[in-house]
Amino acid sequence: MKNVIIIGTGSFTRELYSYLKDANYEIIGYIDIQENNFFDLKYLGNEDNFDKKLI
Repeated sequence: MKNVIIIGTGSFTRELYSYLKDANYEIIGYIDIQENNFFDLKYLGNEDNFDKKLI
């Protein structure tokens, strides 16, 4: 199983999320400008301050 970090929370990202879940990918969390309630995923920070050990 491959691990994935989602970047952004726009409409395309919602489609991507659905695809990844159906394809059994492990979604670690998401990176976005600000934290929001995005499918109950873990907020990993924004593009300037996320934990780079995750990639």
